[in-house]
Amino acid sequence: MVGGSWGPVLLVGYAFLRAWQSWLAKHQTPMARAQSGVDGLLHILDWIPVRLAGVAYALLGHGEKALPAWFASLTDRHRTQYQVLTSLAQFSLERDPHTDKVETPRVAVALAKRTSLVLVVVVALLTIYGALV
Repeated sequence: MVGGSWGPVLLVGYAFLRAWQSWLAKHQTPMARAQSGVDGLLHILDWIPVRLAGVAYALLGHGEKALPAWFASLTDRHRTQYQVLTSLAQFSLERDPHTDKVETPRVAVALAKRTSLVLVVVVALLTIYGALV
C-alpha cells in the first residue's frame, strides 16, 4: 500500500499541489509558474500512474502499435504526462478505422471506459489482497 497510514495525508497533499498548479496557471505568469517547481514535482508524481494507465490502454486496445510506444514512453522525460497518455490512447485506437466522425469518439470513449473499469478492478483486488495479508 503506497503511503501506508499516511495515504490520506498524501492524497490531500497531491490535491493541494494540483490546486496550486491550477491557481498559478490562472493568476500568475508562466515564468512564476515555472519558478514555483510545482509542474516538475507533479511530473514526477504522475509518472507511474500514467505508465500504468498507458499499459492498460495498450493491452486493451491495439497492442501491436501501442506497446512499442509504451516502451518508448518509459524513458521519455521531456513530454508532459498528458501528452504521453493521449498518444498511447491514440495508438491503442489504431485498430479501428477512423472514417466516421461519430463512431471514432464513441470507440475512444468505450476504450476509456474499459480501461478505467480494468484499473478500478485491479486496484480493488489489490486492496482486498492487502487487507487479507
